[in-house]
Amino acid sequence: MDTTNTTIDLNDYLEFISPDAIRIRGHRINIEHILNYYLAGYDPDEIVTEFPGLDLVKVYAVILYYLANRDGRYSVPGPPLPLQYGRKPPICQRYAADES
Repeated sequence: MDTTNTTIDLNDYLEFISPDAIRIRGHRINIEHILNYYLAGYDPDEIVTEFPGLDLVKVYAVILYYLANRDGRYSVPGPPLPLQYGRKPPICQRYAADES
């Protein structure tokens, strides 16, 4: 299979509501939620564990969109989430800490 000319239509994965509101298609998750984890150092597999309803392809689509548009045409909108200031432990560790 020749993959040299493979193209991806991000409209299959992202829903462009407005320039400042882009959601993952089929979910109510805005891309800045995924990007906050990505920018905090989470890899795509870790992000999927934080958002169990998402698959890896959709996470990669968000990262691809961000990387292709980070020259000023797109930045993470809104106030930064606390996650940007330091990496949080995985969700299962946070729940375990809340129970103790």
